Amino acid sequence: MLAQYVKDFSFENPNAPRSLQPSNEQPQINIQINVNASPLQSDFEIDLKIEGKAELGNSLLFA
Repeated sequence: MLAQYVKDFSFENPNAPRSLQPSNEQPQINIQINVNASPLQSDFEIDLKIEGKAELGNSLLFA
């Protein structure tokens, strides 16, 4: 491993602070993980993409 860095990072909480209120329902959690490898001259570049989303009913809690 020659280098490791964060290329892009974002967190959205569109319904704050309402989305932080206690609830009797469990949120629907969706996590996706994707890995891509691209050859370079004598090395490979590995992209790791992790996306997470939480929804409660029709309301987006965070993404």
